[in-house]
Amino acid sequence: MSGTRESRFFFCALTSALAAGIALASSLDAAAQGRDPDRIVKKLDKNGDGKVSLTEWPNPRKAFKAIDRNHDGYLTADEFAAHWGITPAEQQQAAAATTVVDVHVHIFEAASTSVKQRLAMNFDAATDRALSVMDRHNVRISVIMPTPSLQGLFGAEALFREAKRHPGRFVVLAGGGTLNPVLHRVPAGKVTTAIKRDFEAKAESLLRAGAAGFGEIAALHFSYFRHHPFEEVQPDHPLLLLLADIAARHGVPIDLHCEIAPRDIPVSPKLINRSAKNPHKVHANLAALDRLLAHNPKTQIILSHSIDGTGFRTAAIIRGLIERHPNMAMSLNVFPNYLIPENLALKPGGMIPPDWLQLIKDHPDRFMVGSDQRYSSPCQNCKMPDRVGPSRRWADLLPPDIARMVAHENATRIFHISPAP
Repeated sequence: MSGTRESRFFFCALTSALAAGIALASSLDAAAQGRDPDRIVKKLDKNGDGKVSLTEWPNPRKAFKAIDRNHDGYLTADEFAAHWGITPAEQQQAAAATTVVDVHVHIFEAASTSVKQRLAMNFDAATDRALSVMDRHNVRISVIMPTPSLQGLFGAEALFREAKRHPGRFVVLAGGGTLNPVLHRVPAGKVTTAIKRDFEAKAESLLRAGAAGFGEIAALHFSYFRHHPFEEVQPDHPLLLLLADIAARHGVPIDLHCEIAPRDIPVSPKLINRSAKNPHKVHANLAALDRLLAHNPKTQIILSHSIDGTGFRTAAIIRGLIERHPNMAMSLNVFPNYLIPENLALKPGGMIPPDWLQLIKDHPDRFMVGSDQRYSSPCQNCKMPDRVGPSRRWADLLPPDIARMVAHENATRIFHISPAP
């Protein structure tokens, strides 16, 4: 009887060990498939100290000890590389392949607070929070910009200052808080020579101050909560055409938020329920967007967000725009499903629908990662969900050569960013 119990005990122990070994091998093999030790460290590093402690390690202690070559109680990227047999050159190549330039980010947005509180925000703390998230997700550079305002309260001065405080980490777009209000305040038929002259002077001053382009500019932008504006203007508004000419003259891009409406369409009840600012109908704008893109083919226009508030931001319509206009690009992100239910280009669970995947493969030079992440200072008590991690999954899900283009190569070209050393 005793021998039988010992045999059973031995069999159970052996089975458990084999199961643990299989689970460990599966876990490590899955991580090794990307051959990126830096990535696995960032994934497991919960406290942000750049290494993995035993308390952060989800696998058996024995495996931890096998990887921990210097027996200091921490796992580093170099130790993972040695464990997987990855050379330093391969390690550097893997890190470069997964580096992201996030082309659509806001710092200081805190819509639930008063104007007085927003003006008093601690930009330094908000930027430090941004850098922490960027480092966690291997984002080398973020393109930061004001949100598209109607009141003209917020310029880009603080963003320029933060970019100078952290050289090499931020690129600034401007005009969302200064040019965008003028665009929405002046009807197309009321644009005079004097208004154009003043608008152009504002745009030129932003470029002299250090702006790498113009954004976020809104043509059709729904309101998603009480403090969020609804904005609608035709994409071929004379001031937008003028801005396209200015951008082309200086070789800089325009970041444009424009939901797509091929005809006058009713607004989704879900959007009306979310905000009373949303109307019951929006006007056709697809033909006007075509006219804007065709107006000056030298103007690089980035259509913000792979989200869909109208039901018409389909892969087919985007394909038509891209194939008609070599100067159009698009930023890809992930939004909560309850906000934008239509035509999700990245499904929950991390699957790109076949029509979107084929579009990106056919035109890999037109797409970039743009999370639309908002960072505020901790004192604002305005915590935004992490959009950077989910949005960078675009690059992780694509074939390696296309992933590099979407993750950072297209952005470095469009925004004239120096390649990573």
